[in-house]
Amino acid sequence: MNILFLTNVLPFRRRNGGEVCSSRLIAQLCDVSDRVLVVGRGDVSSAPKIPQLDVRSLAPPATEFAKMSAVQKLLSLVGAFASGDAWTVQRMSSGVMQTLHQAVGDEAFDCVFVDHLQIYNWYQALGLTKSAVLVAHNVEHQVYGDLLQRSSNIVSRWVLEREQRLLYQLDESVLKDIGIVACLTEVDRAYYTNLARSLGVDATVETIPSFFNGSLGSVQPSKVVEPRSAGTWRIGILGTWTWESNRLGVEWFLKKVLPHIDSECEVVIAGRGLQTDQLPTQVRYLGFVESAEQFLLSSDVIAIPSIVGGGVQEKTIEAIGYGIPIVATDVAVRGIQPCPSHVQVVSTPHEFAAACCRRQGYDPVQAQTEACAWNVKRRSQYESAIDKLLAAAKHRG
Repeated sequence: MNILFLTNVLPFRRRNGGEVCSSRLIAQLCDVSDRVLVVGRGDVSSAPKIPQLDVRSLAPPATEFAKMSAVQKLLSLVGAFASGDAWTVQRMSSGVMQTLHQAVGDEAFDCVFVDHLQIYNWYQALGLTKSAVLVAHNVEHQVYGDLLQRSSNIVSRWVLEREQRLLYQLDESVLKDIGIVACLTEVDRAYYTNLARSLGVDATVETIPSFFNGSLGSVQPSKVVEPRSAGTWRIGILGTWTWESNRLGVEWFLKKVLPHIDSECEVVIAGRGLQTDQLPTQVRYLGFVESAEQFLLSSDVIAIPSIVGGGVQEKTIEAIGYGIPIVATDVAVRGIQPCPSHVQVVSTPHEFAAACCRRQGYDPVQAQTEACAWNVKRRSQYESAIDKLLAAAKHRG
């Protein structure tokens, strides 16, 4: 089977949850296919050396929204209005269409994976007729709807409302055209199933549950963070803070949760893009760390304070796999429940702080045993879902 995998960013550096999810899927497709051609923005040098894998870059990654200048944002928005596309669609597609056709050429494929809703624009531009699978990392329009509800700026609200509306319309178009969707959570699966039913579309919608790719205990804590003072309890928080939904979560923690954290506890935050000018003295910010595994293992507890967003939090999956105690909100464990017992799910700031500071009740042996069983089950479900998606694509093809 010859598969084309269209994605916004070549995901092999696994710098964030979306890239972890995409690289996992590519690896699984390589296991069950003769060849997988991956086409996207980014650097091909980090791609693994797998005989079935062929990787082609279209351009450097699109500039992250948080790093765009005001002029760049305005020009990008004008381009979106001119094309009639959602802003995120325009940003991912800008400057790649010519190289896209060159990278794919006239080759015949048995199936096309469209990784992220916004990449459906590439599938259309290529004029492909073979069966395709949309990989929906989340329900995109709902993410922008959540941000819309939290925004009070008139201009931002207007842009977010437009994005929400156009991405919902894109969901409808994809279901009518492709009709095969891979979701990360049962909640998203129910959404696409119900939308297909309301449109009168006979769609195949499967959940591909994220699982832990690493080997428990294979990575040991190192010099990712400096040695702590004796008796200090370390609370680790990991994320990409240039993303609005992640930024809102860490801001909620700093404003609402941190005042209730014991003075004997140290909060260490890792990841790109956090503004550090007003961080409290109790918080240490490391910026980007090369090894997320080592950062997780150097923490006594991992806090995941997500309050908005969709899809699955891959850092939650990874922390579960290592058997590390986790304190999370309901949003952070979306698509993951039921969780092993070393995951505490709380809602209020006071409960969140208390759970982060609690030093008793954790059994590392039990945590590793539960994590292993939980992961084996999810991996089996994942492989079964991929088989069903490929069978559906073959049937439609």
